[in-house]
Amino acid sequence: MLNELLEIDRGLRAVGIEPAVRHGDIKPLAKRDVLCAQIDETGVVTSVRVLDAEHAPKFWTIRDGNHNSFPLVPLRDPLRTDGSPDLVESLMDQKRSTEARVGTFHELWPTTTLSLDGQLPWPSYRDRLRERRGQLDGLRDPQGAAVLVLFDRVLSKDGRLILETLDAALANAIKEAPVDELLTLAGRILFAGGGEVLLDIAGTDATKRDATSPRNVALVSEALAAAEEAGTEGRCGLTGRDELLEDDKFPQANLPLVGPTYLIAKNEDTRCTARYGISGSLGMPVARRIASRLQAAAEALGTTERKGKTWSRVPSDRPKQFDLLFAYVPRVEELNPASALAENAADFEELARRIIELSKGRDATVHGDAHFYVIRKLDRANKKIIYTTTSGVGALARAAECWTAGCRNVPPVELLVPGKQGQKALRRGPGMIAPGSLVALGRQVYMRGGEEYCQAPGPTFADAMRLFLGDEHRARRTAMRLLGVFIARHGVLLAGVGHAQTRGFDALKNFDRRAALETITVLGLLLHTLGRNKKEKYMNDTPYQLGQLLAGADVLHRGYCEHQRGGSIPTSLIGSQALAVATRRPSDALAMLLRRWRVYDGWAKKNTNYSVDDKFRGGQKLKSRKDREAADRQWAISNAVRVVARLRPLAEALHEKLPVDVDDIFRAELLLGYIAGPPKRFSADSQNTLDNDNTENMEN
Repeated sequence: MLNELLEIDRGLRAVGIEPAVRHGDIKPLAKRDVLCAQIDETGVVTSVRVLDAEHAPKFWTIRDGNHNSFPLVPLRDPLRTDGSPDLVESLMDQKRSTEARVGTFHELWPTTTLSLDGQLPWPSYRDRLRERRGQLDGLRDPQGAAVLVLFDRVLSKDGRLILETLDAALANAIKEAPVDELLTLAGRILFAGGGEVLLDIAGTDATKRDATSPRNVALVSEALAAAEEAGTEGRCGLTGRDELLEDDKFPQANLPLVGPTYLIAKNEDTRCTARYGISGSLGMPVARRIASRLQAAAEALGTTERKGKTWSRVPSDRPKQFDLLFAYVPRVEELNPASALAENAADFEELARRIIELSKGRDATVHGDAHFYVIRKLDRANKKIIYTTTSGVGALARAAECWTAGCRNVPPVELLVPGKQGQKALRRGPGMIAPGSLVALGRQVYMRGGEEYCQAPGPTFADAMRLFLGDEHRARRTAMRLLGVFIARHGVLLAGVGHAQTRGFDALKNFDRRAALETITVLGLLLHTLGRNKKEKYMNDTPYQLGQLLAGADVLHRGYCEHQRGGSIPTSLIGSQALAVATRRPSDALAMLLRRWRVYDGWAKKNTNYSVDDKFRGGQKLKSRKDREAADRQWAISNAVRVVARLRPLAEALHEKLPVDVDDIFRAELLLGYIAGPPKRFSADSQNTLDNDNTENMEN
């Protein structure tokens, strides 16, 4: 991780961003609600407030590892004793209304006794606080004066006054402005086992900066660094210079998603990392100054304000898990590369447009490369960079153009996709996908005819980036492997959706049509990478046309069943049956189809004059379910009669072209042809539009 962070640090500094360095003993607060107690000049707690979980990590405390924290101070035991366990449980029940919990608090507080014996002296590590106060003697900047006052005020008291007035301030706050978060924190501190309190002092009239202000971190860091004893001199493994080395624990960077992260850790109990008898910071000599800069760079890139710009979560190859993506281009944060590469297709299209403009020289401010890093949380104490790459803006523009062209390398397929609750279903075709979407989609394994799926480990984000940014050889090799994965996992979905489209009324309701459209996009993208980069060409080749023939056979079979069998349709139509065979031996599938063709072909010839009732024409809304079902049956018969003329020449042309052996490219194009449906007669655009309108009316 150190080398990657060094690149980030240099990139930020090259464009004029100087991240504020934070001393290793200064830790951000955890992402949870924290009670903040304001102390006045007499050492009395005058007010309390809740720092919510979103803003708490911006505040700080000084800590020795996990001990001796200040100004965030722990309370080991509740301040009040002898409370009714039932009332305490009711107070802490967050499912109850605020009013009911307030009533419980006012019933509980007068019946309990303030007991501070278990807390005093508070805090118990006063000797360490005095040492810390001595280290802060170098804090000369008046802006940080409140920090020194806070230390002095707490050290001048035994803690009793602070705790007594904290108890009163909590009771008063709940009386004046009760909220659920305050009730929970007050209940924990007063009655239910202790908690923690962030002590604070208001700034002076001159500075207006409170003691715990996030802006004091840099000042306190400088004072702590200046007070440190001289350490080990040596050569830094990153810069090659002789400097003061980090000889204690490496700093912890507080990163989004993955949390506090040591820049490097070598546990002496992990044999593979300590085989030479070297553990901890000695495993990698790094200058103390550089280690602090790397921590600051990582935290600067991962701020809340840069979410979606320089960092985002990306799907992991493991189900229900996400990794942290750092992605940035110096000087152009407005590109939002992190969000675009994660899962947001709209952001990806905007990214592609912007970087193409940049590559053409329309923005002279762009310098340097685009950097991408993926960090995974393996466990609470172990975070690793699992993928990294760097690309010039020009290469990024070419990759975006290629990816965009690949996503458009799809046949003209449209599916009726349900809208949100209360919204109308709309016809949609395959659209753009972001690289991260390929990872999330690839984890789904469809079964039971494509109506259900389970989650399994799938492609990694590194696979998606190799496809997006890799060299031609690596991209083709990755594409071929992913093509096999998607056919194996999603082939049954496309086959099921294609079959359900023909079966008609309500048949599609159990299928994830959004996933089907995204899968079509993925197949088009992978085929584009593998050289099948013109849809007009592969749509006129054997596998695609065979898929269309099988889809047309389904249309013919259904129409025959509606007309001759009173609407009794078998579970699987003949085209669907032959599709499973065609993925292994296409010639056998065609032979199987032709054996049953004569009966249906003869029926179609006898019914060439079949017509749909006038009341089902014109695309009008059909209100009753009975009318919609009747219209669906009549249109199925009409379509079956008309499709035969388009299928006969197609079957004859394919008879001599079918290969003996097939590969995944053949299977992908076969599935695309099948879900696209039988070939259309371009001279009948108006009739096709009418067919679509009636289908939409029926399915809505």
